[in-house]
Amino acid sequence: MSKPKKKSKQSSRKKNKHRIAAILIISVTIVSIIGIAVLIYPSYYRNKVFPGIKVGSINLGGKTYLEALDLMDIPINSFSREGLIFIYQDEKVALQPTMVGTDMDSSYDILTFDGNVTVQEAYALGRRGNYWSNLKEQLAALIYGQPVILNYYFNNREVENSLKQNFSQFESPHKDASLSFNQNAFFITPEEQGRIFDYQAIVDEMADNVRNLEFEPVYLELKSDPPQIIETQAVNLLNQADKIADLAPLTIQYGDKSWEIDKETFSTWLDFRSSSSDFLSQGGIWIGLNPERAAEYLESLRDDIDVPVKEGKFKIEDGKVTQFQVGQPGISLVVLPSVQALEDAFIKGGKEEAELIVQEEQPEITTENVNNLGIKELIGVGRSDFTGSPRNRRANIQLGAEKLNGILIKPEEEFSLLKALGNFEASEGWLPELVIKGNRTIPELGGGACQFGTTMFRAALDTGLPITARQNHSYTVSYYHPIGTDATIYDPAPDMKFVNDTGNHILLQTRVEGNELIFETWGTKDGRIVEKTDPRLSGWQSPPPRKTIETEDLTPGQVKCTEKAHKGVSAEFDYKVTYADGEIKEQTFQSKYKPWQEVCLVGVEKKPMESLPTSDEEKSAN
Repeated sequence: MSKPKKKSKQSSRKKNKHRIAAILIISVTIVSIIGIAVLIYPSYYRNKVFPGIKVGSINLGGKTYLEALDLMDIPINSFSREGLIFIYQDEKVALQPTMVGTDMDSSYDILTFDGNVTVQEAYALGRRGNYWSNLKEQLAALIYGQPVILNYYFNNREVENSLKQNFSQFESPHKDASLSFNQNAFFITPEEQGRIFDYQAIVDEMADNVRNLEFEPVYLELKSDPPQIIETQAVNLLNQADKIADLAPLTIQYGDKSWEIDKETFSTWLDFRSSSSDFLSQGGIWIGLNPERAAEYLESLRDDIDVPVKEGKFKIEDGKVTQFQVGQPGISLVVLPSVQALEDAFIKGGKEEAELIVQEEQPEITTENVNNLGIKELIGVGRSDFTGSPRNRRANIQLGAEKLNGILIKPEEEFSLLKALGNFEASEGWLPELVIKGNRTIPELGGGACQFGTTMFRAALDTGLPITARQNHSYTVSYYHPIGTDATIYDPAPDMKFVNDTGNHILLQTRVEGNELIFETWGTKDGRIVEKTDPRLSGWQSPPPRKTIETEDLTPGQVKCTEKAHKGVSAEFDYKVTYADGEIKEQTFQSKYKPWQEVCLVGVEKKPMESLPTSDEEKSAN
């Protein structure tokens, strides 16, 4: 009986050995397969994007560089061709990626894509490190997926502004119950329900579409906009309004000047305000000053208070620097904080007098001994031609030249052209030019500003200064030949900036001669030598066919077109500065210009406005 047991043990051992051998063979096979796969995997995808890599909703895995570009170009071309589409009921608005001005120089981008940079990033994943880090990235992309951020520019602010300009006609913002004063008595104007668009959410939705390369329209819906102050809450405050009005007459002061506010005027300023914490509140409602009404009165005092700041400005005369405008501090009434100060003093403090709030601004240039600033000679010149400019553009160029003339730039100062030009406001003398925004042509101030950007860029280059901010136009513009030497500016960005590294002050002299804008820089030559090559042009592209946009801002059938079509092209030139100590700084300025299609506006009949729901309809709908 013992022998069979021995055979059983031997049989068991053999089975175990076979099992172990099988496991070893399987393990070695699996490891071998994995090893071979690891070796073959990168080789198989040598010229392709690794699997699992996506840009937005587009899977680029397994695609060659050109195939990936072509795949991304499908939605990108749709955005470029059709624009950003927004729809409310029967109203469809397509915001073009480039806001087209009736003068080409007024055009600017709100949406751009760089497919090449994006695909380069996708292709680099799994290839930019050592073997093991690359393998880790490749496997992570395969197993978990790897999104690549789309390289694009989307101007949220301009998109939102354009939507408001096109769709605000359909809105009826709420009106709070308000305190009114007439014939020596207070009464309440009842509240009104409102309906508005949530523009931020609308823009965010379109931004998501762009980010994910999903060419889809965004549908707008009006949202309820309930009033914050209602008549039933405010009615108990009428007696309090009478008591506050009896505080008048009151006095507003600034320095040695004063203005008396009689009871009738003060009463018209009073209104219901919404607050949850104010000590005068009743059910979250209290009586304070209506900011708009009080501000309207305070604005009328500006002529007696405001003193504009004046920068010291200089010119070259008989070989010497002379000051033709003395620097002077400025004083400006700060309206809304002043309204708050009046409210704090009169209503919350029970006082009979209140002081206005002003802001003082010191001139940046106050130097008196200007001939010790190292301004001896002409050190650089920039020129540009604006032949063919329309009337408003010419006026703006003349205005800008006057604003910039005589400015001093300190040693090591980074000069900002936008800062030097100041605000583009009608009160500053700037004239408008029309820009196409969706179905509307909207006047925008400051047309021609890019003439300053281009001329300043050329002057800074000729002086041999380091350029710290410069962006070319999206399209070639006839005013800025030779191609590739332009600079666009648009408040608040892009800007044109450079650093004064000469060790001395630089005096800017600007003037208009016929159709030419001339910027001169004066200072002290320090031995630097400036070299520039002529622009090299390549990659010419034919313009798309003419685009027609319907607008209600022209009479039906009227046609108004922009500048003729231009080809797209790439340009570059080399910039080299050799300093007196032998140091050399080199830079290549590259510019890419898209083909420009002629855009024509065609007037169409205005669509009838649908009536907005009444308050009763709004309530029944809810």
